[in-house]
Amino acid sequence: MKRKIFILAFVAFFLINFFTSAQNEKIVLQPENGKEYIYEFIETKYVLPENQQRFDEYIKTKSLRIRCVTLQPENKEYLLVSVIENKAENPELIPPRYKDYRFPEFRDAFYENRYDSFWEELLPWIDFYQYEFDRETMELKLHNRAEVLEEVRNLLRRKGFDEKAVERHTSDFNTEGIPQITQHLQSILMVSEPEFEVEGIEPSAFKENRTVTDSLFTYHLTKQKIEPGLHSRHFSYQAEKKYLIENTTTQIDSSKYALWAYGEPHRLIYTENKTHLQSIKNISENRIIISGKVDNTKQKKVIVGYLREPFGEELYQKTVFLDENNAFRLETDLKHAGLIYIQFGQTNRVDDIPLLAFYAEPGNDIHFEAKGETFPWEVKFSGDNHQASQLIYNFWKEYGLFYQNFNFNFLYLDGRKIKYSGLQNALMNKDLFIEKYRNQISEPVFNFVTTELNAFLLTGALYYLNLIEQINNVAFGRLYFPEEDKVDVKFLESLVRDFYLHRNYNDYGIHSRQLADDFLSYQISKMNRIGNFRTSNRFNAPVQSGWRYFGDLPQKVELTKTVLTGHALYSHLAETLLQEKMNTLDYSSQDQRIIQNEITRHLDLMLRLVNNREFANAIEKLMENHLKWQNENYVPETQFLNPEGEPIYFSDFFEEKPTVFYITDIWERERYFWDDLAKENPEINFVLVMEGSNFEDWQNYIERANPVAHQLFLANHNQQLRNIFKKDRYHFIAYDKDGKRVGFGENPIDVMNLAKHSLMVKKKELDKSQLQLIIYVLIGILLLVTISLLTWKWRARQHFRKEQQQRRLRELELTAIRSQMNPHFLFNCLNSVQNLVQQNKGREAHLYLSDFAGLIRKVLQNSEKEEVSLAEELETVEQYLNLEKLRFDFNFQITIGEGIDPHNTPVPSMLLQPFAENGVIHGLQNKEGERKLKIEVLREHTHLAADNRLAHTSFILIRIEDNGIGRPAAEKLATAKNGKGSKLMQERLKIMQEKQGEKYRLQITDLTDNDETGTRVEIWVPEEK
Repeated sequence: MKRKIFILAFVAFFLINFFTSAQNEKIVLQPENGKEYIYEFIETKYVLPENQQRFDEYIKTKSLRIRCVTLQPENKEYLLVSVIENKAENPELIPPRYKDYRFPEFRDAFYENRYDSFWEELLPWIDFYQYEFDRETMELKLHNRAEVLEEVRNLLRRKGFDEKAVERHTSDFNTEGIPQITQHLQSILMVSEPEFEVEGIEPSAFKENRTVTDSLFTYHLTKQKIEPGLHSRHFSYQAEKKYLIENTTTQIDSSKYALWAYGEPHRLIYTENKTHLQSIKNISENRIIISGKVDNTKQKKVIVGYLREPFGEELYQKTVFLDENNAFRLETDLKHAGLIYIQFGQTNRVDDIPLLAFYAEPGNDIHFEAKGETFPWEVKFSGDNHQASQLIYNFWKEYGLFYQNFNFNFLYLDGRKIKYSGLQNALMNKDLFIEKYRNQISEPVFNFVTTELNAFLLTGALYYLNLIEQINNVAFGRLYFPEEDKVDVKFLESLVRDFYLHRNYNDYGIHSRQLADDFLSYQISKMNRIGNFRTSNRFNAPVQSGWRYFGDLPQKVELTKTVLTGHALYSHLAETLLQEKMNTLDYSSQDQRIIQNEITRHLDLMLRLVNNREFANAIEKLMENHLKWQNENYVPETQFLNPEGEPIYFSDFFEEKPTVFYITDIWERERYFWDDLAKENPEINFVLVMEGSNFEDWQNYIERANPVAHQLFLANHNQQLRNIFKKDRYHFIAYDKDGKRVGFGENPIDVMNLAKHSLMVKKKELDKSQLQLIIYVLIGILLLVTISLLTWKWRARQHFRKEQQQRRLRELELTAIRSQMNPHFLFNCLNSVQNLVQQNKGREAHLYLSDFAGLIRKVLQNSEKEEVSLAEELETVEQYLNLEKLRFDFNFQITIGEGIDPHNTPVPSMLLQPFAENGVIHGLQNKEGERKLKIEVLREHTHLAADNRLAHTSFILIRIEDNGIGRPAAEKLATAKNGKGSKLMQERLKIMQEKQGEKYRLQITDLTDNDETGTRVEIWVPEEK
């Protein structure tokens, strides 16, 4: 009660504000988050002749699905808009002209110029247009414009346009297509009354009416006279929840060119733009829950079937079982609204199997209870859309229409049980019966259900008319027509003649698709005046071939285009082309390749034309699968299950035996024959591959059958056999034991022989090649031994040469270093003489030159040697130090430790002189006070680290120590740039170590103890034993 008072108060307040506002004030409507709205936009141009019914020149219809959602991570509200229907029609022409932009005219070339507004075709391709919106102003902005335009470009490229045309059409889409979607969306979020002042219209010329009932506000405006301009305006909306229900505007134009209707010209042309809400519901997942309880049924198995693919009539099936209370519950995927069938038991063509149908949408939770001893039961539906399901069942029960069953994955009419008089009665009275439910069911659901019921009845009528045609030609039809079952044939023919499929068709309606096939067959049979002669095995009498026996594919396509259009055309052609493709297993013959090329050409054209993404993806997926099978080494990588529930693959059967796979979705078909083949031919693996939705059901069946052949099960929740193989039933694939495919076939004996032949070929090849193999092995061994010996000899020679080259290279490097040291030594000595002359020390210079001559002679002799004795090296150093004492005063001392034989201890030539020279020139020469240089030769047993590659070894340690200014101070002087001799010696020691493998070591230490400076050089030379 309080809620009603609140609603009335809210509405009253709203209306007071509305009536007192300006006439052109806009009314902002608010979409509810989490809701899905479907609006239909209809533009109609027509004339109203006197004493005649309305004549429609054209009708354009566009339906939008609008979802109000909050997207993460920005936590922002968006409107997701999809174009789910876009079509146009000239209904008064004979025949009518119809255009479905999602499924355009099926023809090649020039499709760019079919009409001016080519961008209309592109609108349905986009999954959703994502709009930002402001709840106060309802200002809209397309958030994903860049992504949308890129998708359009890719679609145009797939259609075969060049880049120039791609950019032109993308620009048109951006400037005309997107603004149209935005305008439609804006029109349902904000409405306003006519602006009379702006349009120059007198308000008194109109009759105005405003009403409000239970929060439903209605506004109606009609002009008194029929004259050009605004003629009428009508809109209504839900005031409490703020959503638009309907908005219709009619304009009258005085055309310069008359529109002819009923033989007369008319110049006053009406243009009506109507927007109305078809449905509003919560956004839900693509899932459905079905539960039910049955009092009496002979079987526990429950089979649920519904359409899942965008084309064809095959039903996806799920199997469950009734529990001990005869109840069940099933949750399954459902992407599209449609009819769902439930069959209680497996068809055996003997018993009457109960079958129920109900309407369901994604997100629905549906329950039913069936009571009664015999079928038809008393069935009561509850849950979502239960009124629509109750309508279907009550209609069938009223007219006794329970003559359908599942045959494999197809729903079929059982012609033996049809009561055609009851069928005629249903056709004559269906409108009155169905109309009682109109106000109980939402408009889209009501339209869908009535369309399917009508298609179901017309399918039966066509079935009857086809049988009548057979009776007129062959006298075997009386079996189907009891004398008391009288039907008005002319009435049925008139219904079919006046029926237009494109106006009464559901894309995901099983009966709509069945009717399209039967309607096409009937129309072609009427058109066809002659047929190909054939012999019917069933009736053993000559009959005319009808539509279903045409073998010329181009003729099939062209005839289909004359009868069907839109989704019905594409669905039928797609299924026909794929069935033709699956029927051609072997591409080896030229005629089969020609047929396959023709099929591929039409499928490629379909992919270029279709503007429905789901349809195109399904076609592409099946074509890609067929393309894989053109490779003879292709083996499916799909995971199957064996009877123990273990995963198993095709490749698991290879290596030991050839394998023949039998692909079928029918469990019992030829199973016993297959087992017999497995027993008689143990050298071959026989594998039966089946699909289903319930593994336990299949497992129980296998256990009861106790098969001999291998059994594989495909759980078809995500894919079916037709998505994996070239054909989904009744065909065989043979592989040799190495996993190479040796053939396809529809005859198990032929395919088995292919597998056997692969064994025979391999056996012959083995017998013939055994001797060759032995010879090849012996020759190979001989060649291997010869090559090994030659390789070993060559590698040894190469290794020896490499060692010689490396040794010679090291010698050259040492010679080069010694060659560098000699000029350096001479330069330093001559520099000392120059200093003595500059100091006017002639006597000292004369003595220096005399001693220098002896020193030069010794240096030149030793420079040609790689090593000299330690005694010779010390003597050379001593002569050099004596020469340097002539230049400036310093003291030096040379000592040799006990037990060291300097004459038998080899050291590298010119080892000590560069370091002694550095000590004198850079250390002592610039020192004030007492200058000392000390050279000591000691024996030392040293244990060095492993990374220095030294272990417990005896060394001769030569230590050169001075008390000069030290290296840090010398580096600050200009003379610090000299020191090349010591660097050359360090490099020389390193090369000698690499060449001889002997372990030399050099260490230089700066002395800084007790305020004293100096440098210590320590050289470790390995002592020879």
